[in-house]
Amino acid sequence: MYRFLLCLLLFLSFNSFAETRTYSFARTETMAGDVNSLEGTVTFLTQEKKELVSVDFIRNEKFNFWDDIEYQTKIPLQVGFEIYDIRRKNEPMGFSVFAHHINLNDINPGFKTRNVGTERRHPYFKDYSWNFYLKYKKNESIQVNGKTYQAAYISVKGDRPSGGMNCKPGQPGVVKIESWYDLSNSKLLKQVFAKYLCKPFDYNLLEKDTYIIQ
Repeated sequence: MYRFLLCLLLFLSFNSFAETRTYSFARTETMAGDVNSLEGTVTFLTQEKKELVSVDFIRNEKFNFWDDIEYQTKIPLQVGFEIYDIRRKNEPMGFSVFAHHINLNDINPGFKTRNVGTERRHPYFKDYSWNFYLKYKKNESIQVNGKTYQAAYISVKGDRPSGGMNCKPGQPGVVKIESWYDLSNSKLLKQVFAKYLCKPFDYNLLEKDTYIIQ
């Protein structure tokens, strides 16, 4: 954590166009019998067309230990409808995030699309049989940490077939994502990213990650 903060300060001192946004993070894993089994912070460091995403100090409530091994992902600046993972080095997956910020100037409430991108190296999302359904539901006022924002509420639902080369037992076969974006700058305010088992057992939640701007 100390090394990351030091690097962050040095980076910011030499890059006037850099921006840092930090989110609280909590994971619920009902299949494992855990509630809020992981918690910590997620930091997005943005410079021009690249982002460095880091997850710091993940706590496991069940076993009562702190995992300070850094999860870091360097990615192109996400301005579209993209799902990507914040992961440890050399690991295939980690914490999934949908579209940290999008361009709200180009869409209005009622907008729909099935054009949601995923990482081709992800063990589950690389499956070409995923079907995604995005809808810009409405604009609404939300309260985050005692502050009121005017936000765009966008939902994404995704599913894929079960069996064969597609969804196998124990894997995610359905995702549901709810996101709220600040209407003043198109940046993410809050997101709930839930993964469910393969159909027909998709009523069983695998894990749910919640990100909230600090």
